[in-house]
Amino acid sequence: MKKIILALILSLSLMGSSLALAQKPNPKPVAPSQEAVAEPRPKMVLLETEYDAKLNPPGSSVSHQFVVRNEGDDNLQLEVVPGCGCTVTNYDRVITPGSTGTITVTVDLYDAWAGRFVNKAVTVSSNDPKIPVTRLIMRAQVAPKKTEGSAPEAKDPEPKDSESKTTEAQ
Repeated sequence: MKKIILALILSLSLMGSSLALAQKPNPKPVAPSQEAVAEPRPKMVLLETEYDAKLNPPGSSVSHQFVVRNEGDDNLQLEVVPGCGCTVTNYDRVITPGSTGTITVTVDLYDAWAGRFVNKAVTVSSNDPKIPVTRLIMRAQVAPKKTEGSAPEAKDPEPKDSESKTTEAQ
């Protein structure tokens, strides 16, 4: 009898598991896909990244304003670092969405650079995820120093002894 009960239990358990496998679960209703909500981000747009100041005299300085637009939907934050001590920057640190700001770069053209071409860069760091770092380049040609001509420079002539007039006290 134990064998019959054991066989009956075994056959019922096999039938139950085969029935469970044969049934397909009812799919749960799927909610319409929700668009991923994008978080606000800034978008930096530089109208130019290089400027050529052409020919300039030694000892002068050249400046240029680079225009920066924020086409994103969050504040654009900037940090600008000059590449050397001859370069100075002044810039808008925060540019609101839809607004325009500037980065002014000034380069001192040392006398020692006379007759040379100069390339100076500044590094711009931002919170724009697509352009976290970029460089702005200033170019200039420093004119050669003026050399004096071969003719001596005209000086005031000193009076000759015969032309000098002295007055003696009498």
